[in-house]
Amino acid sequence: MGLRSITPCCEREAASGRLCEVNMELPVIRNEFGFARTQCGCARCSVFCRFMPGYLIPSDLERLIPPEEDPFTWARSHLRALMVAPGGMPSLVPAQQADGHCHWYQDGGCAVWQNSPYGCAFFDQHMNQEAHEQRNQPGRKVRQEAFEQNTLYAQLWQALTDGGLVTAGRGKELNERLYAEFQEIGRRENQAAPGPEPLAISEADAPAQRGVVELFAYTCPASRRLHHEMQRAQSRHGDQLVLHLLPVPMCSRCNAFVEEGDPGQHRACEYARLAWAVKIAEAPAFQTFHEWLMQPHEVPRLPAAHRYAGTLVGPDALERALTSDKLEEDLQHMVRVYGSAGRGRLPKLIHGMLILDGEPNGETLEHFLGQLVGLKTTSPTPLSP
Repeated sequence: MGLRSITPCCEREAASGRLCEVNMELPVIRNEFGFARTQCGCARCSVFCRFMPGYLIPSDLERLIPPEEDPFTWARSHLRALMVAPGGMPSLVPAQQADGHCHWYQDGGCAVWQNSPYGCAFFDQHMNQEAHEQRNQPGRKVRQEAFEQNTLYAQLWQALTDGGLVTAGRGKELNERLYAEFQEIGRRENQAAPGPEPLAISEADAPAQRGVVELFAYTCPASRRLHHEMQRAQSRHGDQLVLHLLPVPMCSRCNAFVEEGDPGQHRACEYARLAWAVKIAEAPAFQTFHEWLMQPHEVPRLPAAHRYAGTLVGPDALERALTSDKLEEDLQHMVRVYGSAGRGRLPKLIHGMLILDGEPNGETLEHFLGQLVGLKTTSPTPLSP
């Protein structure tokens, strides 16, 4: 369907006022289940193209299989049946090259980008786990229905399975390779990041043997959710797990690594400033104030937070801390740690050279903490469909 437009054909006809009709094709943005496809092709978002391509849903077959080709013959060349544990969701996935790259990953790009599988086209690494799950739910539903109704999707999966054209999907070795790749990308981003000289992350930032630096913002929903996860982790691991909490200023005025904060991010600076002033005034009171700020679903209003801080350390001591040089020095220290950790999204967990970036799912968090407290855990799980 084109957009009809009246426009001058040429300068001479434009001068005479004569017009002609032209047709311009409107760009079509692919949409599934009310979600628009993602566009990002950064290093993080293309990792799964090289390690574990995403799953197909039934409607992908209509886009990908040429009308003149036999679906079963085509599938044997281009797809594999994903084998899953009992209770899991069997799926069709792209075949993989000998090096593990997706069958369609060629010359650094996707040969079928416009029609790429749902599990690739509608997910990226800039989403949190909640957003991933929102998109996964309808994807699981239509695959389940395909098997219940024995549609072409299920028939192709069975034919590939019978022919031994299967893939086992994720395993410990693949998860470890994915984890290492994301760590390497983080290091490259850190080296390439412009801005002030970042502060080297070392044991000085997490002096305890099993210390973890947590970078967060009080106004960040993902940071607030991680707070409750870390509370549960501390209850499991006790004094084996020591947290070093660093609230990060997140506006461009306070943080040179932030190019343009989204609306309301300046409030993260005010809360960070207030919380750290409490720590400067009376260190033991910081944990109490931190828990008070983090416990509700949303951060308390700033005037109420200011009043409560005054009751903890005294109004005069709080004011002295808020106007102290040490507060500014400490906040800029946090900014430099944030820059060294690759900037970008919060929260971040840091131990030595290990950096867990963004909001982790349970398995990823347990693997990260397991390296510190010696738990037997499974390998980490970077976000994937």
